Amino acid sequence: MGKSLHRIIADVKWKVKPYLPSAVWTILRTGWFSLQTAWIILRGGWIFRPIMKHFWKPKKLVLGDTNRRFVCWGWETVDIANADYNVNFRNDDIPFPDKSCSIVHTSHMIEHLPDESASHLFSEVYRVLRPGGTFRIVCPDLDKLIQAYKENDLAFFLTPLAPSPKEGIGGGKESLLLHNNLVRTLACYADGKGPIVEKEVVDKKFKEYDKYEFAKWCTSLLDVQNRLGEDQAWGHINAYDFSKLKKMLEEAGFANVVRSSRGQSRIKELRKSRLDRKRSEWISLYVEAIKGS
Repeated sequence: MGKSLHRIIADVKWKVKPYLPSAVWTILRTGWFSLQTAWIILRGGWIFRPIMKHFWKPKKLVLGDTNRRFVCWGWETVDIANADYNVNFRNDDIPFPDKSCSIVHTSHMIEHLPDESASHLFSEVYRVLRPGGTFRIVCPDLDKLIQAYKENDLAFFLTPLAPSPKEGIGGGKESLLLHNNLVRTLACYADGKGPIVEKEVVDKKFKEYDKYEFAKWCTSLLDVQNRLGEDQAWGHINAYDFSKLKKMLEEAGFANVVRSSRGQSRIKELRKSRLDRKRSEWISLYVEAIKGS
């Protein structure tokens, strides 16, 4: 297999550096860094983005990502703040005309919405998609979470988003325990902290309820108004498996809803690493919905 560009540059650097005066090497290194920075800016379209986004047709949208985290030429971001279009997904429409988009992508966003808001969002995506357009969704997989708890798989919850071994995300060693990791993944505040519950209580509810009722029970433990205020209401408050997501998408109008996986989209552009991130693959559900003609 051929060497990558970065590997070739690294090889040349270590062969040439000993023979160059330090001042010359500093100039070359500074110039290379400047070229890399310029390429990142141009690739993302940061300079021309405010103008060029009006000419990108058909539209390709990323829902729930800001321009601080996702900037890619030809794609437009929609989020509650710091995006190309700022939208409150809980009650706002997507600010695009009917049938104006070819692809819509969202990753780990819909679990922050109640069912009624998610249903409205799906209907809005269906409206703005062209016939044959694709809506790709990535979110935590309720079935994977439930199975991991049944198997006492603590590593599932601590990899790769592992909190410090001294103190968990929820604060204190209690949040590192398996049952509290399950509850926190299903229901948490915007800062990632979740309720701390006794194991006996969690196990009792886990046995009594089906998976959907259990997820709702976890959400009921959140005390947004009294504990952290309205600004912390954007944590995890919903859970999906494939059956639930498929039903909601079909109710929105999508006739072809299929399970997918990371890097396996039917659309080549959706297989890019900047969209299909590896960071949460182990915990995620991947679904693609295609709008009929």
